[in-house]
Amino acid sequence: MLARDSILISLSPTSLRVAMTAGGDVTRVERIVTDSVSWDEAWQQGLRPYDEMLRAAIRTLNVRPGAHGQVVYHSPRMMSEVFVAPTTGAPALQAARLHLAQSLSDAGNGWATTIVPLQQVAESGNLKRQVLLLTADTQQNQNTLAQWLTRCSVKPTTVASAKGVLLENAIRQDVPPERPAVRIHLDEHAMTLCGWVEGRLIFARCADVGYGIVVDALRRAARLESGELPPREYASRLLFNHGIPHRGQIMDAARNLSADTVLPLVQPALQRCIIEVRQTLRFGLSEADVRSAAIELAGPGAAIS
Repeated sequence: MLARDSILISLSPTSLRVAMTAGGDVTRVERIVTDSVSWDEAWQQGLRPYDEMLRAAIRTLNVRPGAHGQVVYHSPRMMSEVFVAPTTGAPALQAARLHLAQSLSDAGNGWATTIVPLQQVAESGNLKRQVLLLTADTQQNQNTLAQWLTRCSVKPTTVASAKGVLLENAIRQDVPPERPAVRIHLDEHAMTLCGWVEGRLIFARCADVGYGIVVDALRRAARLESGELPPREYASRLLFNHGIPHRGQIMDAARNLSADTVLPLVQPALQRCIIEVRQTLRFGLSEADVRSAAIELAGPGAAIS
């Protein structure tokens, strides 16, 4: 009997990626930009606007029907957060469940939740706290995702929250204990922020902003000159090729697009990201720790100059 093909599927508000895997390694990737589809409307329509996109990617990769798929996805109501329980073991899990019940509207009625213990943090007096990753999405969204995969002949083996994956990867980083450390991972649609003092995790959160809001602002700014909204890929190339706009800079001579034109729209987007970082550091670390912290910017957004 032939083994089934294995693929990875990533669904975000702006793209669909399908990758073939062999022996745990990615061998081929097909990416489809989905900015012509309204994200919220696509979910309201059961993800049907993405049916042909997924089937086309599968055909391009020569994937056989019934492939096993690992899925990482965003959704309009998904939440992921880190919860630190003041105890460990079963009581920590119970505390996490109580926190979810208090945090989610109609908790226990229409929500699918996941609790993953990550690490224990030592305290004075031989006490320990448990760090847990909490993720939740509506049962309706999870059913919609499963039906979409079934229509496209994909058998899901694992389904994971994109924000949860980002948070878990960030928390599992090894951090030297010599000085406070802050790691900011800037993705297209989310930003994780984690802080450590003396090697102990102090805070970890996933903000609902990424460099994608700057890309959106660049698209709108380009439309002011041409009268037409350019493709998202065009604005993304502008951002990564030219960096954050500065006064007097020519972004695209062919379109007569200057930084002076785009800055009024780009600056509010940048400010959103800056506020998220400042507020997280303000409430997460002491002023002394912030001043001495080693701050690292990682992820795709780190390539933006």
